[in-house]
Amino acid sequence: MNFLIPSLCEYLISHGADAKDTNELKITPLHFAASFNCTEIAEILIKNGANIDAQNNGDEIPLMYASLSDSAEVAELLLSHGANINAVDSIGKNSLLKSMNRHANNVIKLLTSQGIDINAKDPNGNTMLHHAIDSADFHMVEILISNGANVNEVGELGLTRKNNSTSD
Repeated sequence: MNFLIPSLCEYLISHGADAKDTNELKITPLHFAASFNCTEIAEILIKNGANIDAQNNGDEIPLMYASLSDSAEVAELLLSHGANINAVDSIGKNSLLKSMNRHANNVIKLLTSQGIDINAKDPNGNTMLHHAIDSADFHMVEILISNGANVNEVGELGLTRKNNSTSD
């Protein structure tokens, strides 16, 4: 991606490009850097005033873009600069759920080690553990439980996934 060359980014900023600028979907350069795991460019943008938690039209922040593309280095950088680890988008998905949907294991490990709310619920009342069990993702179930997921948390329909996984 030729447009993601750090020296070009610095040159454009030195000639008036705004690190906080957005397109018509409210996507910032930092969102793009997060999507492509461009840590050096993300650092340049942050140094030049990029909003760590800038929201696009769907309320997605750059950390969520990093989560979708398993960009662990950029995710770590964003978190070190205060990104909201528990932010949710306009449909109630947080960075952990987004990374789980993409099997972004590097970001999943990072988010769980950095204290994301493992027991946060989506708009339907389901936790990340509910989603992992529903997807039959045993590895993710192990990760979530080892990081404090509540196996007795009630989800939609008033059932725990423990009930669902043991019923006939």
